[in-house]
Amino acid sequence: MIKERLEEIKNVSEFQIDNDSYYGRPANVILIGDDVKWLIEQAERVQELDSKSHQINLLKDIIAHRAKVLVEKDREIEELKKQNKRYRELLEKIKEMTRYDDCREAEIYELVSDELEGEE
Repeated sequence: MIKERLEEIKNVSEFQIDNDSYYGRPANVILIGDDVKWLIEQAERVQELDSKSHQINLLKDIIAHRAKVLVEKDREIEELKKQNKRYRELLEKIKEMTRYDDCREAEIYELVSDELEGEE
């Protein structure tokens, strides 16, 4: 419907321009009030759709950025889980070493130092 109406207005305008040119007159196009009103509505609609398209593109950019951040955060979480597991294992070793009050401080210090140095 929109395409057909636009094509009709275009054909009428081209006919008027061609007709004026044929007689050597400056081209004047006379449109019916309904056609002018319809063309204005269509131009306003295009502006509104352009604005919405721009907003959609901005939202797409925001979503893409947030998705990237989420992937990075997931990686960080996985690393922290691994670190947490290592610490738990270290604490279990320390617990075993100190079970019978024969605490071997030097060995515990070495275990903890090795673990902490491995993170750097």
